[in-house]
Amino acid sequence: MKNKIKLSIILVNWNCGQTIINCIKSLYTHIKDVEYEIIVIDNNSTDGSKEYIKKNFPLVVLIENNYNNFFAGANNQGYSVARGKYILILNSDTVVFDDSIQKILNFFRQNAKLGALTCKLLNLDGTVQYYMHRRFPDYFRLIFSYIHKKFNFFKPTIIKNYLYLNNKFDKNFFIEQAAGVFILTKKSVIEDVGGLFDEEKFPLFYNDVDFCYRLSKKSKKILCLCNYSIFHLKARSTGKLNFFKSGQFYAPASLWYFKKHNKKFDFIILKISFLFLFVTLNIIKLIQFLMGKINKDILIENWKFLKLLFYF
Repeated sequence: MKNKIKLSIILVNWNCGQTIINCIKSLYTHIKDVEYEIIVIDNNSTDGSKEYIKKNFPLVVLIENNYNNFFAGANNQGYSVARGKYILILNSDTVVFDDSIQKILNFFRQNAKLGALTCKLLNLDGTVQYYMHRRFPDYFRLIFSYIHKKFNFFKPTIIKNYLYLNNKFDKNFFIEQAAGVFILTKKSVIEDVGGLFDEEKFPLFYNDVDFCYRLSKKSKKILCLCNYSIFHLKARSTGKLNFFKSGQFYAPASLWYFKKHNKKFDFIILKISFLFLFVTLNIIKLIQFLMGKINKDILIENWKFLKLLFYF
């Protein structure tokens, strides 16, 4: 049986509810003529989705954690038991249709020198989902993209290039950073770049950025196939985090990315920016505490995170 599995599809579940169930159903419905396995790593879900998967999808390889191992750690768990030559990192908030998976896999087989493949991501209304596939970040790209997120009309050239906003996604093109929503690669490639995700430094964010950067350092290209697409619902797990909680994962991850890959200027100036931002937020939290609007535990949690940034 081991040698028959060609493709291992890895999904992470953290209270994804009906979303991951729909994803699994779409995989079973539309993948034909491929020997594959679905591996679900459950990060201690309490919404009943784990029990539903266990009962209704007996062929799914289900790994049950009694804690939240986050996106990177959970995917690494799935990879450790994967039997396929090809590995598909797939978000649980996606839906596949037609025969896209096997066609993308066949393309990979015919273009063995590629490092990875991704595809066009669609909103549920069928429009192209921008902002997911990107070029590699630097300080100015991050700052300008944050401004663009707040003020959508702000689209200088640096943002259009960073987010591929000028690309119509009607022709295949090489990209620097494929979103962790859909990354098809091979075990041999993963081993060649030092493993899948760096879960210690990038548990929730930047794990896909780091992986793609390691691919580039080995001259392994990533191609976006625009003839094939999947639906992506976006942020069904990370969207549950509030701004400050999300920042507690995002800020260290972005700093680690620049530090790990020896981008000293970006690291230093980004750290200064984060310190300014979170000092300001902590002053606001202190005022709220003195006014009796928040409790001491919130203030202590925010202060601990600020201390982490100081000593980073």
